[in-house]
Amino acid sequence: FIYRILVTTIAIGDIMVSIYLVILASVDTFRSDEYCKVKEKWLTGSTCVLMGVLSTFGNHLSLFAMVTLSLFRLKTVIHYMWPRTVNKARAIRIALVLVLIMTICAAAIALIPLSDSLKDYFVDRYYFPNRRNVFNDGTKDSLYDTLILYNDTMQKYNTNNSIAFNNTQIREVTAGSSWSSLLTALESMFVNSTFTADRKPYSFYSSHGVCLFNYLNSKENNSFPYVISIITMNLICFLLIILCYMLIWKVGTKSKSTEKQLQKKL
Repeated sequence: FIYRILVTTIAIGDIMVSIYLVILASVDTFRSDEYCKVKEKWLTGSTCVLMGVLSTFGNHLSLFAMVTLSLFRLKTVIHYMWPRTVNKARAIRIALVLVLIMTICAAAIALIPLSDSLKDYFVDRYYFPNRRNVFNDGTKDSLYDTLILYNDTMQKYNTNNSIAFNNTQIREVTAGSSWSSLLTALESMFVNSTFTADRKPYSFYSSHGVCLFNYLNSKENNSFPYVISIITMNLICFLLIILCYMLIWKVGTKSKSTEKQLQKKL
């Protein structure tokens, strides 16, 4: 029963990746001719984020299930009587707990980059569809430069202190400030404006037009440690699967050799 559940879990993960591929193929078929026109909207849209989550969740769910399946097969080969000692009720509990743990881990890997509290690590820039020419490429440096420029300009040409943008929020902002501080300062500067209201972040899955997990990350990005940790974990899982099947092959070869020796003696 445990093996059937694990194989089913692998199939569910593959289905998630299949859904991602179907969405990607559909978008490519119907919108490939106008991609350059809608590139920013596509990369910052909810569909791209959904595709990134589906592919990441499906890949890691299948990976965790394959690792677990390999370990169970190894245990069964070494202790071949073990499956018969586990009753069906216990097997169901073990299988459900394993599937729950794998699902939580895969979902966490896919959703952590989308956490609003961690956007300083996973968001590199923002897209301002209404005033992109004002905020340039939407990075922190661009927003900070815009703040300083507009603040200095308004203080120079406005003698009314209530109009001059000299408030505490803007004075405390630096080039290394968090996204929350920068966006709050922008909102206080451009009051009742669509400059900042209509903004969309470039998420962790927005680095590529196909909306995949950002494995090709640079050391300058704050998300680099997270990416390296996930790659390392995937490598460990891959090596663990190889090790399991090498041990299974070794045990199977030894068993055949022992069987041949017994046949010769008989």
